[in-house]
Amino acid sequence: SAAEAADIALRLASGIRTHVEVPDVRVGVASGPVLTLHGDVFGTTVNRSSRLTSFARPGTVLIDDTLAKDLEGIEGLQVVQVRARHAHGLGLIQPYALRRNYEPGGVSRPE
Repeated sequence: SAAEAADIALRLASGIRTHVEVPDVRVGVASGPVLTLHGDVFGTTVNRSSRLTSFARPGTVLIDDTLAKDLEGIEGLQVVQVRARHAHGLGLIQPYALRRNYEPGGVSRPE
């Protein structure tokens, strides 16, 4: 589910930050169909996730617009739109930063 994917991504980014010997990790998560072949995955969703990872700052999680919509209203999560970026072969991507939110209301999107 979207909430489980968000939790895994946030735990990964948070857990890695606490270990000095591990280099800074950037997490990118995209939602959509993938093609599986011999234990590997392919497709636009995989490419979008890879681009989000490359745009992310160390220790952060970036998600795509589809996952951001799926996470609307989920208590304890904050989704913040960040600057749109051009991704080679994919066009313009609208990333969202994903964070834990300890304030009531859950999701935050600046206008």
